[in-house]
Amino acid sequence: MIRAQTEPPVRLAPPGKGLPLIERLLAKYILLPKMTRKLDANGAKIFFEKETQKILTLAESVSPEHFQKPILIDRLGGLEDSSRFWSVEMTLEHLVIVANAMDILIRDLLAGRHPSLQVDIAKVKPHGGANDKAAVIATFRTQMMDLINKHPSIVGDSSVMHPHPWFGAIDAHTWMVVRALHQRIHRKQIENIIRGLNLL
Repeated sequence: MIRAQTEPPVRLAPPGKGLPLIERLLAKYILLPKMTRKLDANGAKIFFEKETQKILTLAESVSPEHFQKPILIDRLGGLEDSSRFWSVEMTLEHLVIVANAMDILIRDLLAGRHPSLQVDIAKVKPHGGANDKAAVIATFRTQMMDLINKHPSIVGDSSVMHPHPWFGAIDAHTWMVVRALHQRIHRKQIENIIRGLNLL
């Protein structure tokens, strides 16, 4: 039986603390503009789908006990310090919450509406504790495939913007790119969790 630690072995920053200033500025002024030029709506969809498939392959490779075990990893670019002590299960839970919330924002923005949903990083952290690996993966797969299938094929109206806590006001196209990049960051996180379990 694997005993999962319930507390990280080091003190982590509180949820919602954000990224280091330099990293946040580089993302806002260099990475996001570059990726938004590179990826149109369909490109963002393909990027998101490829990362999702990688995540599914990784998650399915882990035993049920390892699936629930939080592992402290080194901080990745784009990952808050508070998110460094998660399990694979917690990471999938977080991805479902965030991807669905971003879908609401994107659809409102493309319709020319100002979204009522306010993005709060601290409120999208996972709780963990699900005992059924198969059910967690099935939920993740179903939710992600639904988002992929209804992903807008064109950017449409990008004149209305909505604030991201780290990057300021961004349009629907940029939100699509952020969602794809978010998937990639947490795919890398899962890889590092699995390495910490000595399975890679």
